[in-house]
Amino acid sequence: MPDGRLHRLLRRFTDIQPEESRPALYLFLYFFLITFSIYIIKPVKENFLISVPDAWWPYADFITAGLIGFVVAFNTKLLNRLPRRGYFPCVAVFFILNLIAFWFIFEIKAQGSIPSLPVFAFIVFAFSLWSDIFIVMGVTNFWLTVNDVLNPRQAKRMVSFFVTGGLLGGITGSLLTSRLALAHSLGPANLLLVCTGILLLQLIIINHLYAEQKELHKDVTMGSREEKPSYLASLRIIRGDKYLRILAGALASAIIVGTLINYQFKIAVKQAYPDVAARTSFLASFLFAMLLISTIFHLFSTRPILKNFGIRLGLLIAPSVLCLGTLAVFLFPAAGLIMWACLIRGSDKTLDNTISQSVRELLYMPIPASIKYEAKIFIDMFVNKLAVGFGAALYWILYRVSSFEHKTHTAKIHELGIPVICFTVVCIILIWKIHAEYLSVVKRDLSRKWQDAH
Repeated sequence: MPDGRLHRLLRRFTDIQPEESRPALYLFLYFFLITFSIYIIKPVKENFLISVPDAWWPYADFITAGLIGFVVAFNTKLLNRLPRRGYFPCVAVFFILNLIAFWFIFEIKAQGSIPSLPVFAFIVFAFSLWSDIFIVMGVTNFWLTVNDVLNPRQAKRMVSFFVTGGLLGGITGSLLTSRLALAHSLGPANLLLVCTGILLLQLIIINHLYAEQKELHKDVTMGSREEKPSYLASLRIIRGDKYLRILAGALASAIIVGTLINYQFKIAVKQAYPDVAARTSFLASFLFAMLLISTIFHLFSTRPILKNFGIRLGLLIAPSVLCLGTLAVFLFPAAGLIMWACLIRGSDKTLDNTISQSVRELLYMPIPASIKYEAKIFIDMFVNKLAVGFGAALYWILYRVSSFEHKTHTAKIHELGIPVICFTVVCIILIWKIHAEYLSVVKRDLSRKWQDAH
Protein backbone atom coordinates (compact mmCIF):
# COMPACT_ATOMS: atom_id res chain seq x y z
CA MET A 1 0.00 0.00 0.00
CA PRO A 2 1.46 3.44 -0.92
CA ASP A 3 2.44 5.62 2.03
CA GLY A 4 -0.24 8.21 1.22
CA ARG A 5 -3.09 5.72 1.33
CA LEU A 6 -1.63 4.06 4.42
CA HIS A 7 -1.41 7.40 6.21
CA ARG A 8 -5.01 8.25 5.35
CA LEU A 9 -6.10 4.88 6.73
CA LEU A 10 -4.10 4.99 9.98
CA ARG A 11 -4.89 8.61 10.88
CA ARG A 12 -8.50 7.50 11.43
CA PHE A 13 -7.26 5.59 14.47
CA THR A 14 -4.30 7.59 15.79
CA ASP A 15 -2.51 10.92 15.54
CA ILE A 16 0.18 10.16 12.98
CA GLN A 17 2.45 11.91 10.47
CA PRO A 18 2.95 10.58 6.91
CA GLU A 19 6.56 9.46 7.51
CA GLU A 20 5.45 7.55 10.62
CA SER A 21 2.85 5.42 8.83
CA ARG A 22 4.90 2.34 8.06
CA PRO A 23 6.76 2.18 11.43
CA ALA A 24 3.41 2.58 13.23
CA LEU A 25 1.83 -0.21 11.19
CA TYR A 26 4.81 -2.51 11.77
CA LEU A 27 4.73 -1.84 15.54
CA PHE A 28 0.99 -2.48 15.63
CA LEU A 29 1.49 -5.81 13.85
CA TYR A 30 4.51 -6.66 16.00
CA PHE A 31 2.57 -6.28 19.26
CA PHE A 32 -0.41 -8.06 17.69
CA LEU A 33 1.78 -11.07 16.89
CA ILE A 34 3.44 -11.06 20.32
CA THR A 35 0.14 -11.22 22.21
CA PHE A 36 -1.28 -13.60 19.59
CA SER A 37 1.48 -16.12 20.40
CA ILE A 38 1.28 -15.44 24.17
CA TYR A 39 -2.41 -16.31 24.26
CA ILE A 40 -1.77 -19.54 22.41
CA ILE A 41 1.01 -20.56 24.79
CA LYS A 42 -0.83 -19.57 28.00
CA PRO A 43 -3.71 -22.09 27.74
CA VAL A 44 -1.33 -24.82 26.52
CA LYS A 45 0.92 -24.18 29.52
CA GLU A 46 -1.99 -24.17 32.00
CA ASN A 47 -3.38 -27.35 30.47
CA PHE A 48 -0.11 -29.24 30.91
CA LEU A 49 0.29 -27.94 34.48
CA ILE A 50 -3.20 -29.13 35.38
CA SER A 51 -2.30 -32.54 33.91
CA VAL A 52 0.30 -33.22 36.61
CA PRO A 53 -0.78 -34.07 40.21
CA ASP A 54 -2.04 -30.96 42.00
CA ALA A 55 0.38 -31.60 44.88
CA TRP A 56 3.20 -30.71 42.46
CA TRP A 57 1.77 -27.44 41.14
CA PRO A 58 3.72 -25.20 43.56
CA TYR A 59 7.03 -26.44 42.18
CA ALA A 60 6.36 -24.66 38.87
CA ASP A 61 5.94 -21.36 40.76
CA PHE A 62 9.00 -22.09 42.93
CA ILE A 63 11.13 -22.61 39.83
CA THR A 64 9.84 -19.48 38.12
CA ALA A 65 10.19 -17.32 41.25
CA GLY A 66 13.76 -18.56 41.78
CA LEU A 67 15.10 -18.35 38.25
CA ILE A 68 13.27 -15.79 36.14
CA GLY A 69 14.99 -12.84 37.82
CA PHE A 70 18.39 -14.19 36.79
CA VAL A 71 17.16 -14.74 33.24
CA VAL A 72 15.85 -11.18 33.00
CA ALA A 73 19.10 -9.82 34.44
CA PHE A 74 21.08 -11.83 31.87
CA ASN A 75 18.81 -10.50 29.10
CA THR A 76 19.45 -6.96 30.34
CA LYS A 77 23.22 -7.45 30.14
CA LEU A 78 22.95 -8.70 26.57
CA LEU A 79 20.71 -5.76 25.66
CA ASN A 80 23.37 -3.37 27.00
CA ARG A 81 26.19 -5.03 25.03
CA LEU A 82 24.67 -6.09 21.71
CA PRO A 83 22.97 -4.11 18.93
CA ARG A 84 19.26 -4.74 19.21
CA ARG A 85 18.69 -5.10 15.49
CA GLY A 86 20.81 -8.26 15.61
CA TYR A 87 19.88 -9.40 19.11
CA PHE A 88 16.08 -9.42 18.78
CA PRO A 89 16.05 -11.70 15.68
CA CYS A 90 18.43 -14.07 17.50
CA VAL A 91 16.01 -14.19 20.45
CA ALA A 92 13.13 -14.99 18.07
CA VAL A 93 15.12 -17.81 16.42
CA PHE A 94 16.04 -19.17 19.86
CA PHE A 95 12.37 -19.28 20.88
CA ILE A 96 11.40 -20.93 17.58
CA LEU A 97 13.91 -23.72 18.19
CA ASN A 98 12.62 -24.10 21.77
CA LEU A 99 9.04 -24.40 20.54
CA ILE A 100 9.98 -27.13 18.08
CA ALA A 101 11.85 -29.00 20.81
CA PHE A 102 8.91 -28.81 23.25
CA TRP A 103 6.47 -29.84 20.52
CA PHE A 104 8.62 -32.91 19.77
CA ILE A 105 8.79 -33.87 23.48
CA PHE A 106 5.05 -33.48 24.03
CA GLU A 107 4.34 -35.51 20.88
CA ILE A 108 6.51 -38.30 22.30
CA LYS A 109 4.47 -38.09 25.53
CA ALA A 110 1.21 -38.30 23.55
CA GLN A 111 2.46 -41.54 21.98
CA GLY A 112 3.16 -43.01 25.42
CA SER A 113 6.94 -43.02 25.07
CA ILE A 114 7.53 -41.16 28.37
CA PRO A 115 6.54 -43.74 30.99
CA SER A 116 7.57 -41.86 34.13
CA LEU A 117 5.22 -39.23 35.59
CA PRO A 118 8.07 -37.37 37.39
CA VAL A 119 9.94 -37.04 34.07
CA PHE A 120 6.84 -35.63 32.40
CA ALA A 121 6.28 -33.26 35.33
CA PHE A 122 9.87 -32.02 35.03
CA ILE A 123 9.27 -31.29 31.32
CA VAL A 124 6.04 -29.45 32.15
CA PHE A 125 7.81 -27.32 34.80
CA ALA A 126 10.55 -26.50 32.29
CA PHE A 127 7.91 -25.47 29.75
CA SER A 128 6.15 -23.36 32.39
CA LEU A 129 9.40 -21.50 33.18
CA TRP A 130 10.11 -21.10 29.47
CA SER A 131 6.59 -19.71 28.90
CA ASP A 132 7.04 -17.08 31.62
CA ILE A 133 10.41 -16.08 30.16
CA PHE A 134 8.91 -15.90 26.68
CA ILE A 135 6.11 -13.62 27.87
CA VAL A 136 8.37 -11.29 29.88
CA MET A 137 11.03 -11.00 27.18
CA GLY A 138 8.49 -10.68 24.36
CA VAL A 139 6.69 -7.72 25.93
CA THR A 140 9.92 -6.09 27.21
CA ASN A 141 11.65 -6.36 23.85
CA PHE A 142 8.63 -4.87 22.08
CA TRP A 143 8.67 -1.72 24.21
CA LEU A 144 12.42 -1.43 23.77
CA THR A 145 11.84 -1.56 20.02
CA VAL A 146 9.28 1.23 20.36
CA ASN A 147 11.91 3.22 22.25
CA ASP A 148 14.46 2.58 19.49
CA VAL A 149 12.23 3.36 16.53
CA LEU A 150 10.23 6.32 17.88
CA ASN A 151 11.12 9.32 19.99
CA PRO A 152 9.11 9.96 23.21
CA ARG A 153 6.82 12.50 21.54
CA GLN A 154 5.94 10.08 18.74
CA ALA A 155 5.47 7.16 21.14
CA LYS A 156 3.12 9.18 23.37
CA ARG A 157 0.87 9.96 20.40
CA MET A 158 0.69 6.35 19.21
CA VAL A 159 0.91 4.22 22.35
CA SER A 160 -2.84 3.58 22.53
CA PHE A 161 -2.75 2.39 18.91
CA PHE A 162 -0.09 -0.21 19.78
CA VAL A 163 -1.96 -1.31 22.92
CA THR A 164 -5.05 -1.84 20.77
CA GLY A 165 -2.97 -4.12 18.56
CA GLY A 166 -1.92 -6.09 21.63
CA LEU A 167 -5.50 -6.50 22.83
CA LEU A 168 -6.66 -7.63 19.39
CA GLY A 169 -3.76 -10.09 19.20
CA GLY A 170 -4.66 -11.61 22.57
CA ILE A 171 -8.34 -11.88 21.67
CA THR A 172 -7.55 -13.46 18.30
CA GLY A 173 -4.98 -15.89 19.72
CA SER A 174 -7.23 -17.13 22.52
CA LEU A 175 -10.22 -17.46 20.18
CA LEU A 176 -8.19 -19.42 17.62
CA THR A 177 -6.77 -21.68 20.33
CA SER A 178 -10.22 -22.47 21.71
CA ARG A 179 -11.25 -23.70 18.25
CA LEU A 180 -8.08 -25.49 17.15
CA ALA A 181 -7.55 -27.33 20.46
CA LEU A 182 -10.64 -29.45 19.79
CA ALA A 183 -9.46 -30.51 16.31
CA HIS A 184 -8.37 -34.17 16.57
CA SER A 185 -5.80 -33.69 13.82
CA LEU A 186 -4.15 -30.82 15.70
CA GLY A 187 -4.40 -31.08 19.49
CA PRO A 188 -2.87 -28.86 22.22
CA ALA A 189 0.82 -29.72 21.61
CA ASN A 190 0.59 -28.99 17.89
CA LEU A 191 -0.54 -25.47 18.70
CA LEU A 192 3.10 -24.77 19.54
CA LEU A 193 3.90 -25.18 15.85
CA VAL A 194 1.40 -22.42 15.07
CA CYS A 195 3.50 -20.13 17.28
CA THR A 196 6.64 -20.88 15.25
CA GLY A 197 4.96 -19.42 12.18
CA ILE A 198 3.96 -16.33 14.17
CA LEU A 199 7.56 -15.84 15.36
CA LEU A 200 8.81 -16.11 11.80
CA LEU A 201 6.51 -13.23 10.88
CA GLN A 202 7.93 -11.29 13.83
CA LEU A 203 11.42 -11.75 12.40
CA ILE A 204 10.35 -10.12 9.15
CA ILE A 205 8.67 -7.21 10.95
CA ILE A 206 11.70 -6.58 13.21
CA ASN A 207 13.95 -6.21 10.18
CA HIS A 208 11.49 -3.78 8.56
CA LEU A 209 11.18 -1.78 11.78
CA TYR A 210 14.89 -1.15 12.17
CA ALA A 211 15.16 -0.33 8.48
CA GLU A 212 12.45 2.29 9.02
CA GLN A 213 14.37 3.62 12.02
CA LYS A 214 17.15 4.68 9.65
CA GLU A 215 14.68 6.75 7.68
CA LEU A 216 13.01 8.32 10.72
CA HIS A 217 16.16 9.07 12.75
CA LYS A 218 19.32 8.98 10.68
CA ASP A 219 21.31 10.36 13.60
CA VAL A 220 20.18 7.71 16.13
CA THR A 221 22.49 4.86 17.05
CA MET A 222 20.91 1.44 16.78
CA GLY A 223 19.91 0.00 20.14
CA SER A 224 21.05 2.65 22.56
CA ARG A 225 22.64 1.22 25.66
CA GLU A 226 21.43 2.17 29.07
CA GLU A 227 23.07 1.17 32.32
CA LYS A 228 20.72 -0.55 34.74
CA PRO A 229 20.78 -0.15 38.52
CA SER A 230 21.87 -2.98 40.77
CA TYR A 231 19.15 -4.89 42.61
CA LEU A 232 21.06 -4.59 45.91
CA ALA A 233 20.95 -0.79 45.61
CA SER A 234 17.22 -1.02 44.82
CA LEU A 235 16.66 -3.10 47.97
CA ARG A 236 18.39 -0.45 50.09
CA ILE A 237 16.13 2.21 48.59
CA ILE A 238 12.99 0.22 49.47
CA ARG A 239 14.17 -0.47 53.04
CA GLY A 240 14.93 3.18 53.67
CA ASP A 241 11.58 4.60 52.55
CA LYS A 242 8.35 4.02 54.52
CA TYR A 243 6.08 4.77 51.56
CA LEU A 244 7.89 2.23 49.37
CA ARG A 245 7.83 -0.42 52.11
CA ILE A 246 4.05 -0.12 52.47
CA LEU A 247 3.62 -0.05 48.69
CA ALA A 248 5.70 -3.22 48.30
CA GLY A 249 3.69 -4.93 51.07
CA ALA A 250 0.33 -4.01 49.54
CA LEU A 251 1.34 -5.22 46.08
CA ALA A 252 2.83 -8.43 47.52
CA SER A 253 -0.41 -9.18 49.40
CA ALA A 254 -2.42 -8.73 46.20
CA ILE A 255 -0.10 -11.08 44.29
CA ILE A 256 -0.34 -13.75 47.01
CA VAL A 257 -4.13 -13.55 46.79
CA GLY A 258 -3.98 -13.91 43.00
CA THR A 259 -1.65 -16.91 43.27
CA LEU A 260 -3.95 -18.76 45.69
CA ILE A 261 -7.02 -17.96 43.58
CA ASN A 262 -5.20 -19.40 40.57
CA TYR A 263 -4.76 -22.69 42.47
CA GLN A 264 -8.48 -22.73 43.28
CA PHE A 265 -9.22 -22.15 39.61
CA LYS A 266 -6.96 -25.02 38.53
CA ILE A 267 -8.60 -27.42 40.99
CA ALA A 268 -12.07 -26.57 39.65
CA VAL A 269 -10.96 -26.82 36.00
CA LYS A 270 -9.24 -30.17 36.56
CA GLN A 271 -12.43 -31.58 38.07
CA ALA A 272 -14.74 -30.19 35.39
CA TYR A 273 -12.57 -30.93 32.32
CA PRO A 274 -10.64 -34.21 32.58
CA ASP A 275 -10.17 -34.38 28.79
CA VAL A 276 -6.96 -32.64 27.64
CA ALA A 277 -8.31 -31.15 24.40
CA ALA A 278 -11.55 -29.94 25.99
CA ARG A 279 -9.58 -28.41 28.87
CA THR A 280 -7.24 -26.50 26.54
CA SER A 281 -10.23 -25.21 24.57
CA PHE A 282 -11.97 -24.12 27.77
CA LEU A 283 -8.87 -22.30 29.07
CA ALA A 284 -8.47 -20.45 25.77
CA SER A 285 -12.17 -19.51 25.76
CA PHE A 286 -11.83 -18.25 29.33
CA LEU A 287 -8.85 -16.06 28.37
CA PHE A 288 -10.78 -14.75 25.36
CA ALA A 289 -13.75 -13.76 27.52
CA MET A 290 -11.45 -12.23 30.15
CA LEU A 291 -9.65 -10.08 27.56
CA LEU A 292 -12.90 -8.94 26.01
CA ILE A 293 -14.42 -8.01 29.38
CA SER A 294 -11.18 -6.30 30.47
CA THR A 295 -11.17 -4.17 27.33
CA ILE A 296 -14.80 -3.09 27.77
CA PHE A 297 -14.37 -2.47 31.52
CA HIS A 298 -11.21 -0.43 30.93
CA LEU A 299 -12.81 1.74 28.26
CA PHE A 300 -15.95 2.55 30.23
CA SER A 301 -15.07 2.26 33.93
CA THR A 302 -11.43 2.91 34.84
CA ARG A 303 -11.30 6.63 34.08
CA PRO A 304 -14.72 7.51 35.60
CA ILE A 305 -13.92 5.58 38.81
CA LEU A 306 -10.57 7.31 39.29
CA LYS A 307 -11.96 10.72 38.34
CA ASN A 308 -15.06 10.60 40.56
CA PHE A 309 -13.93 8.47 43.50
CA GLY A 310 -10.14 8.74 43.62
CA ILE A 311 -7.21 6.41 44.15
CA ARG A 312 -8.30 4.85 47.45
CA LEU A 313 -11.53 3.40 46.05
CA GLY A 314 -9.65 2.28 42.96
CA LEU A 315 -7.25 0.37 45.21
CA LEU A 316 -9.99 -1.10 47.40
CA ILE A 317 -12.19 -2.48 44.61
CA ALA A 318 -10.07 -5.54 43.81
CA PRO A 319 -9.42 -6.90 47.35
CA SER A 320 -13.02 -6.16 48.40
CA VAL A 321 -14.49 -8.00 45.40
CA LEU A 322 -12.11 -10.94 45.88
CA CYS A 323 -12.83 -11.16 49.61
CA LEU A 324 -16.60 -11.19 49.07
CA GLY A 325 -16.23 -13.58 46.13
CA THR A 326 -14.17 -15.98 48.24
CA LEU A 327 -16.76 -15.91 51.01
CA ALA A 328 -19.40 -16.73 48.38
CA VAL A 329 -17.70 -20.05 47.55
CA PHE A 330 -19.23 -21.57 50.66
CA LEU A 331 -22.68 -20.96 49.14
CA PHE A 332 -21.97 -22.73 45.83
CA PRO A 333 -22.82 -26.42 45.41
CA ALA A 334 -20.06 -28.74 44.19
CA ALA A 335 -21.51 -28.76 40.65
CA GLY A 336 -21.32 -24.98 40.48
CA LEU A 337 -17.68 -24.61 41.54
CA ILE A 338 -16.43 -24.20 37.97
CA MET A 339 -18.81 -21.26 37.52
CA TRP A 340 -17.59 -19.72 40.78
CA ALA A 341 -13.95 -20.34 39.81
CA CYS A 342 -14.42 -18.56 36.48
CA LEU A 343 -16.08 -15.60 38.20
CA ILE A 344 -13.44 -15.20 40.92
CA ARG A 345 -10.44 -15.78 38.64
CA GLY A 346 -11.97 -13.61 35.93
CA SER A 347 -12.61 -10.81 38.45
CA ASP A 348 -9.04 -11.08 39.74
CA LYS A 349 -7.43 -10.81 36.30
CA THR A 350 -9.90 -8.25 34.90
CA LEU A 351 -9.39 -5.86 37.81
CA ASP A 352 -5.63 -6.49 37.80
CA ASN A 353 -5.40 -5.66 34.08
CA THR A 354 -7.52 -2.51 34.31
CA ILE A 355 -8.16 -0.30 37.32
CA SER A 356 -5.60 -1.94 39.64
CA GLN A 357 -2.86 -1.58 37.03
CA SER A 358 -3.77 2.07 36.44
CA VAL A 359 -3.73 2.86 40.16
CA ARG A 360 -0.43 1.02 40.69
CA GLU A 361 1.20 3.28 38.12
CA LEU A 362 -0.28 6.35 39.84
CA LEU A 363 1.21 5.26 43.16
CA TYR A 364 4.70 5.58 41.69
CA MET A 365 4.14 9.19 40.60
CA PRO A 366 5.01 11.00 43.87
CA ILE A 367 8.27 9.05 44.23
CA PRO A 368 11.29 11.26 43.43
CA ALA A 369 12.63 10.63 39.95
CA SER A 370 16.09 9.85 41.36
CA ILE A 371 14.87 6.61 42.97
CA LYS A 372 11.63 5.84 41.09
CA TYR A 373 13.19 3.65 38.39
CA GLU A 374 15.21 1.52 40.82
CA ALA A 375 12.25 1.07 43.18
CA LYS A 376 9.83 0.11 40.40
CA ILE A 377 12.22 -2.43 38.89
CA PHE A 378 12.78 -4.11 42.26
CA ILE A 379 9.08 -4.22 43.20
CA ASP A 380 7.87 -5.33 39.76
CA MET A 381 10.51 -8.05 39.44
CA PHE A 382 11.68 -9.39 42.80
CA VAL A 383 8.78 -8.51 45.12
CA ASN A 384 6.36 -9.86 42.52
CA LYS A 385 8.17 -13.18 42.14
CA LEU A 386 8.82 -13.57 45.88
CA ALA A 387 5.10 -13.08 46.50
CA VAL A 388 4.27 -15.75 43.91
CA GLY A 389 6.74 -18.08 45.62
CA PHE A 390 5.21 -17.31 49.03
CA GLY A 391 1.73 -18.13 47.72
CA ALA A 392 3.06 -21.39 46.30
CA ALA A 393 4.67 -22.17 49.67
CA LEU A 394 1.33 -21.68 51.45
CA TYR A 395 -0.31 -24.13 49.05
CA TRP A 396 2.55 -26.61 49.55
CA ILE A 397 2.26 -26.35 53.36
CA LEU A 398 -1.50 -26.96 53.22
CA TYR A 399 -0.88 -30.16 51.28
CA ARG A 400 1.60 -31.44 53.84
CA VAL A 401 0.02 -30.23 57.09
CA SER A 402 -3.75 -30.64 56.64
CA SER A 403 -3.94 -33.90 54.64
CA PHE A 404 -4.95 -31.79 51.66
CA GLU A 405 -4.38 -34.51 49.09
CA HIS A 406 -7.02 -36.78 50.64
CA LYS A 407 -9.78 -34.16 50.56
CA THR A 408 -12.41 -33.56 47.88
CA HIS A 409 -12.03 -30.80 45.29
CA THR A 410 -14.70 -28.79 47.10
CA ALA A 411 -12.92 -29.08 50.45
CA LYS A 412 -9.61 -28.03 48.87
CA ILE A 413 -11.16 -24.90 47.37
CA HIS A 414 -12.88 -24.04 50.66
CA GLU A 415 -9.67 -24.49 52.64
CA LEU A 416 -7.67 -22.34 50.23
CA GLY A 417 -10.30 -19.65 50.68
CA ILE A 418 -9.22 -19.06 54.28
CA PRO A 419 -5.72 -17.68 53.48
CA VAL A 420 -7.23 -15.78 50.52
CA ILE A 421 -9.58 -13.94 52.89
CA CYS A 422 -6.74 -13.30 55.36
CA PHE A 423 -4.47 -11.74 52.74
CA THR A 424 -7.25 -9.65 51.21
CA VAL A 425 -7.81 -8.18 54.70
CA VAL A 426 -4.06 -7.50 55.01
CA CYS A 427 -4.14 -5.87 51.58
CA ILE A 428 -7.08 -3.62 52.56
CA ILE A 429 -5.28 -2.51 55.75
CA LEU A 430 -2.12 -1.67 53.80
CA ILE A 431 -4.18 0.22 51.21
CA TRP A 432 -5.52 2.55 53.92
CA LYS A 433 -1.93 3.15 55.06
CA ILE A 434 -0.53 3.65 51.56
CA HIS A 435 -3.26 6.18 50.76
CA ALA A 436 -2.41 8.23 53.84
CA GLU A 437 1.30 8.06 52.98
CA TYR A 438 0.53 8.94 49.36
CA LEU A 439 -1.19 12.16 50.39
CA SER A 440 1.64 13.14 52.73
CA VAL A 441 4.29 12.42 50.07
CA VAL A 442 2.39 14.49 47.49
CA LYS A 443 2.03 17.42 49.93
CA ARG A 444 5.68 17.19 50.95
CA ASP A 445 6.92 17.20 47.38
CA LEU A 446 4.35 19.64 45.97
CA SER A 447 6.92 22.40 45.40
CA ARG A 448 9.25 20.03 43.56
CA LYS A 449 6.41 18.71 41.41
CA TRP A 450 5.36 22.25 40.52
CA GLN A 451 8.88 23.18 39.45
CA ASP A 452 9.05 20.05 37.28
CA ALA A 453 5.55 20.54 35.85
CA HIS A 454 6.77 20.28 32.28
